[in-house]
Amino acid sequence: MPEEAKAEFPEGKPTTDEELFYLEWGRESLKNGIALANSVLKQLLTTNTAILTIVLVFADRQVMSSDMKKPVVIAFLVALIISLFGFLPYEKKVILKSPSAIKAHKKKALRHKRIFLWLSATCMLVGFIMALFGIVN
Repeated sequence: MPEEAKAEFPEGKPTTDEELFYLEWGRESLKNGIALANSVLKQLLTTNTAILTIVLVFADRQVMSSDMKKPVVIAFLVALIISLFGFLPYEKKVILKSPSAIKAHKKKALRHKRIFLWLSATCMLVGFIMALFGIVN
């Protein structure tokens, strides 16, 4: 082999323990993404249920302006419903003999869960902002 050809290809070196650690961690993070999204959605579901209950129980009291009570209840109710739908299993067919099909399915499932997660969190934040605005005014 001529010297010019050898210069084009760098020599390889064995993977270090640290590099192996990060490669494995990256794989685990990808595998755990859907479970983590489900866990967060479950927490949002529980939190929104509790907040919605509190808002409804204290709706009679003059804690916040009456104009803001319905929008606050609606925001938390929508957040609760979105988190419930996001928590439900992602039900699309997948060919279990095809790694690329499984990878595509898992990517779509995670994207699906994340959309519901962010929508629910956004509605919850909007509810808190409206409640704060209703209390201050």
